[in-house]
Amino acid sequence: MNRRVGIHEASHDGEEYSPELSIRARAVRSTVVGEDSNEIHVVDLPGRDALAQPERGRAAADDGGLRTPRGTTHPALLTGYGGYNISLTPNYPAPYVPLLERGVVFAEANLRGGGEYGEDWHTQGKLTKKQNVFDDFAACAKYLIAHKYTQPSKLAIIGGSNGGLLMGAALTQHPEMYHAVVSMVGIYDMLRVELSPNGAFNVTEFGTVKEADQFKALYAYSPYHHVKDGTQYPAILLTTGDNDARVDPMQSRKMAARLEASGTKQPVLLRTSSTAGHGIGSSIDDNVALWTDIDAFLLKELGGGLRPPGLGTGGQGPGL
Repeated sequence: MNRRVGIHEASHDGEEYSPELSIRARAVRSTVVGEDSNEIHVVDLPGRDALAQPERGRAAADDGGLRTPRGTTHPALLTGYGGYNISLTPNYPAPYVPLLERGVVFAEANLRGGGEYGEDWHTQGKLTKKQNVFDDFAACAKYLIAHKYTQPSKLAIIGGSNGGLLMGAALTQHPEMYHAVVSMVGIYDMLRVELSPNGAFNVTEFGTVKEADQFKALYAYSPYHHVKDGTQYPAILLTTGDNDARVDPMQSRKMAARLEASGTKQPVLLRTSSTAGHGIGSSIDDNVALWTDIDAFLLKELGGGLRPPGLGTGGQGPGL
């Protein structure tokens, strides 16, 4: 199976990498696009599956640019999706510019369930194999930590919709691995999702409680059902829109209430909008307000180690 990570010096021949991993991550070190330089490093990490052959490669700015020095840790943001045969391709995520300007490492994971490597890749992350998606994502995080690009106290994760389900699974399965979570319009109660108006259309991807094997798989990872009292969860921001026709807003409300009742000491925040829905077709005002709140939450949680915006480091790595 391919495992891909895009961070400077992330490829080490002969090392054993965590199984079940597919990463395409980017460390972008730039104050302005086209100035002060960017660096992208891509590496595929081999695992126990023979689904695809590993590849390795690197692309860096012509002038060498800013680098992410090894042997140190930085604030980092990891994202993923892993579903519906959708491919995450490299892009410059404008809403994250306030984070990138302050030295945050941005990593994008290519997980099974997506379409990056064809239909077999998709099939390996759906129905009773959905747990593969969450294992892949956890392996991405472990890679970033093991290779000193970040550490749990500086690692935030973000995802939306099916990626919100991913955030819920990451939160409940590995609460010790992350410091902050942003989960947008997510699904958390997998036993009742098909009862929502749009739920039946998701059965081909997630499965149904009417089939015994699929019910067992759904319950095994359903985030809502695996919140445990007394567990200290990362700080979390859940977002939803009152007009969401794809994912019932009750999913985010219910998950927020359950996390609050668990006794976790970190913030459990629920952001709702009376004018937004699932995100498609949202107004510019709604989008600006949403991402302002998300960036503010992440900047607060990632803390004082962030450098002031606009300060380059002369090619010596971020001044953290």
